[in-house]
Amino acid sequence: LHRAQLEIYNWQARTTFLCCSRGFGKTSMLSVWESKCFLGLPRQMGGFVGASAKQIYTRTMPNVLKGLNNLGFEEGVFYFRGQPPAKLRWPSPLAKPRVWENVISFVSGYCEIMLSMAVKGSGNGLNLATLKGDEVKYLPWNRVKEELMPTLRGDFMPKSASKTEVKQWGYGSDGKRNPFWLSQFWVSDRGMTNAQCEWEKDAEKQDQESAEINKKMVEMLSELKYLEKTNPKLAAQLAQNDNYLRQLHALRHKSTAFFRYSSIENAALLGGEEWIRMQQRSLTDLQFRLTILGQPRGEAKDGFYCNFSDLN
Repeated sequence: LHRAQLEIYNWQARTTFLCCSRGFGKTSMLSVWESKCFLGLPRQMGGFVGASAKQIYTRTMPNVLKGLNNLGFEEGVFYFRGQPPAKLRWPSPLAKPRVWENVISFVSGYCEIMLSMAVKGSGNGLNLATLKGDEVKYLPWNRVKEELMPTLRGDFMPKSASKTEVKQWGYGSDGKRNPFWLSQFWVSDRGMTNAQCEWEKDAEKQDQESAEINKKMVEMLSELKYLEKTNPKLAAQLAQNDNYLRQLHALRHKSTAFFRYSSIENAALLGGEEWIRMQQRSLTDLQFRLTILGQPRGEAKDGFYCNFSDLN
């Protein structure tokens, strides 16, 4: 992970919005989040949201799964696509899908179902423990909130479960110990139109409402970072202290974080300054500012149509 990705990873807010330019490494962060979810949420079901099935299967998921392979979680060993875990002798999800065609099953019993917004009500009836989405600017954000947010409630262990399962399950579904329980992770670059910017406005609002919680998190993480430089041994002990982690995860579970980064953060991997110059030559000024530099889209103040309201 480069510097900016590491900052996002260390934050681990329950609700995370990434408004990052092209080439930043947004899909890599989705892979990291996917790994944390299937390791920390055994036998749960997560949802991966896309504008269409074509977008999910041709552009997004191949790179997410490639990122999982790079992390050491190889297909055929840690996960399968379109196969029920019963045939693999893995733990099965609490709510078993009848059709596995659009499902990725993991060794922990966690499974990820692909949700296309091109199909109305695609999330109805699901109990999801986490939601993730790529290219959010192309999603009908109001429909996402109306149809998918209510499904973010998770499943609970049945009474017939063994003590070992209950102990493992309690850790997975306790927000004070696992910030990925009922988490959201949305990524995209800057939108070009008002409709494509709806999710950014919602993210900014939630980020502002979480300001006090985020401030406390900064203090705790800054303390740990300071100790890593001055007293690494004490920092390692603090990072494994149950009370410290419980307090930090309790804050994370209430936190909403909105990160904005440009392509420059990952310029070294993209090809350095020459790649940035090439994009500047290839794109229009507006496209370059939005998709590469990550600058907010300005609104015209003196245009012809903007003055219609003055006629009243």
